[in-house]
Amino acid sequence: TNDRWLERLVAPLAEANFAMVFGAQRGHATSKFSEARDFERVFHSKRLVMDDDHVFVNNANSAIRKDLWEQHRFDEGLPGLEDAEWAKYWIPRGLQVRYEPSACVYHVHTESWAQVRHRFHREGIAGRWTAVRIIRHIPGEILREICWGAMDCALAFRQRKLATLAGEIVRYRYNKTIGIVKGILD
Repeated sequence: TNDRWLERLVAPLAEANFAMVFGAQRGHATSKFSEARDFERVFHSKRLVMDDDHVFVNNANSAIRKDLWEQHRFDEGLPGLEDAEWAKYWIPRGLQVRYEPSACVYHVHTESWAQVRHRFHREGIAGRWTAVRIIRHIPGEILREICWGAMDCALAFRQRKLATLAGEIVRYRYNKTIGIVKGILD
């Protein structure tokens, strides 16, 4: 989203105490409305350092230290969240994982509804395997998607786009929720 993206993403890795840096993501005009809203919700403007209790990372826009990756590679057996597993490995060993909001990219998925559901199904499975998402989280996952769907509809209404976006919003939230829940259960 700006010409200093890469510089801002990799600069912290020059310090020995950093293992990974990941940047913000934004939707594009071609993005699904609710997915673009999700990016705005989870990739906010405040810089964060992850800790044992809060490990949110995203490899779609990240940089990691090669020497550390050679010591502990991504778990290719995971269907997703390999980045979270990797970060959870290094954080207890005293290394930092930083979210850098000023290193921002546009991230666009051009998926069918079945592909959206499948992507979140894989993330649900991986979440269960890595204990990021467990069975007792399912009611919260469902409630969150209902709330976010209502917020998406309210925003679309304020933008006078609800008539054209309502179906897409409902389909996105439905497929995301079904995918995550089925993934956690599988």
